[in-house]
Amino acid sequence: MNVFKVTIAVLVLFLAAWVGLRFFGLSQSYQIYDHPLMARSKPWIVAWGGEQEAGPSHTRVALRSASEEKDVILGVNILMNKEKHFFALPLGSMTIADLTDAEVKKIDLGLGQGPMSLEEILQEFGQNPLLLWVNDNAENIDLRLKPILSQSDHRNQILIHSEFDNVVKSLKTLIPDLLYGTGVGQRIRVLMLSSMGLESVAPIDGDFVITPIKERNIPSLSVEMKDEVTRRQKIFIIGPLNKVSENDQALSFGATGYLTAFPRDLKKKLKLNSQSL
Repeated sequence: MNVFKVTIAVLVLFLAAWVGLRFFGLSQSYQIYDHPLMARSKPWIVAWGGEQEAGPSHTRVALRSASEEKDVILGVNILMNKEKHFFALPLGSMTIADLTDAEVKKIDLGLGQGPMSLEEILQEFGQNPLLLWVNDNAENIDLRLKPILSQSDHRNQILIHSEFDNVVKSLKTLIPDLLYGTGVGQRIRVLMLSSMGLESVAPIDGDFVITPIKERNIPSLSVEMKDEVTRRQKIFIIGPLNKVSENDQALSFGATGYLTAFPRDLKKKLKLNSQSL
């Protein structure tokens, strides 16, 4: 009998704590960051590595094709090489930490085109909104990036994302006026807490959240997660979407942003969806 009473008491306390935490989170108010890019029409379409219907990912031809599309943000993955310079290459394709500038330039991304440096990206495509995915956690990478980004004539067009929470936090301290994504640590915590109905108390420091549909065949997003990010007036971006079929899957969630290698296909489908409403 005593065991039963203790069990009931524990359950009541747990329920009270759960209700208290949930409503505490829901009672918090959030303001949108007053930044020109946040005023863009939604959903955001980020051309991941350019338009792959036009050319291989991260090649100049693919990026140039995407840059000609109206209302499209360009997205590139950047890595730092042996000489502490930054280059744009497809996500997960290789590491360049031990390569010189000359060796990096010899890499064939397709069509005989080598990787573009970050300076070349900013010079040629800086007039476009640009998402830089910093897929590197090397020592002092933040200090190496700061002068390049700070001196850009189009710095108000730049968004920064990294799966490394420490890189995001450090860059945000050094260059606070850019838009920043949320690292993988916080993203996983939001997903885990959303499975318990406690997404409202999850910390989300970034201005936007990027999440794939699945990681290692495990779902990495939920409707509750999307709704909470949106409630806080942040941008919820699904991606990278590396296949046309993934565009269809992502659209079913109704996100406020999509990171896709096929932006033209996504734009067509969004238009068809809006016409059918």
